[in-house]
Amino acid sequence: MRWPLLSLALIVGIAYSQQHGQDKKEPSKREQTGTEKKPFIVKITPSPKTAAETKQEEEERNAKRRAEEFKQKTDADLAIFTEKVADYTKALFVVGAIQAAFICFQLLFIWRQEASTRTIERAYVKMSHNFPGLVRESALGPFSINMKVENFGNTPSETTDLVLQLFCTDKDELLPDIPHYAPENKNKPPLRAFLVAGEHFNYTVGKAFSVPVEVLEKVRIGERKLYLIGYVDYIDKFKRRHRAGYARLFEYHAATDANNLIFVTQKGYNYDRQRKKGEGSDWDEKIPS
Repeated sequence: MRWPLLSLALIVGIAYSQQHGQDKKEPSKREQTGTEKKPFIVKITPSPKTAAETKQEEEERNAKRRAEEFKQKTDADLAIFTEKVADYTKALFVVGAIQAAFICFQLLFIWRQEASTRTIERAYVKMSHNFPGLVRESALGPFSINMKVENFGNTPSETTDLVLQLFCTDKDELLPDIPHYAPENKNKPPLRAFLVAGEHFNYTVGKAFSVPVEVLEKVRIGERKLYLIGYVDYIDKFKRRHRAGYARLFEYHAATDANNLIFVTQKGYNYDRQRKKGEGSDWDEKIPS
């Protein structure tokens, strides 16, 4: 009976010691929980939402969606508007370029029309001789001539100078390409004449053309040629200065009742052109309006 009691006491002692040892180890485990190495994890279960909160969240989501859709539509509309503005700008540029070209064309047309009108409507003054041409006082000269200056244009003109001179060449020689007008001509008539359209005046140069006897003899036998050359200066209604050339070949053996001055067809002698600056004796004068 004693041995069973001792065995039971031994078992109780061993169980107590094991339980006491486990109690001593548990604090070290508890000390590790909740530290930086092993923090506590707390799960909070959300409380159920109310119907008002659910409705408010739904309205906020809908408002946000509508705002995003409106922004996208606005951006798309802005892109379309910008593209249309660019197209309109290009169209306006093209229209502006066409208008500018049209204005330039109109200005060019007006300028050409004005120039054409001036050319058509301006005065055209021409110098010619009256029959029979050069008149000899004797077989050897001197010569005289009666000239006619007429305005063939449509507007008035003012004649400011008239020059005539004799010029000799060999029988096979042409006139110079550029007329050699004498810088000082004693036969220069001091004249001023205002001519309306279709009007003319006559001017006689009497016994002013003297030709050496030996030269006139060579003209008679055909070894030399005798020319009468000159020009008339005038100003038209548009304040432009012009010069009209005159050139004729003297026909020594022409009949007394025939014209003895033959028209010269060589270029540069019978002409009408606008004068260069300084040509003529009227550049120092103010042209009246």
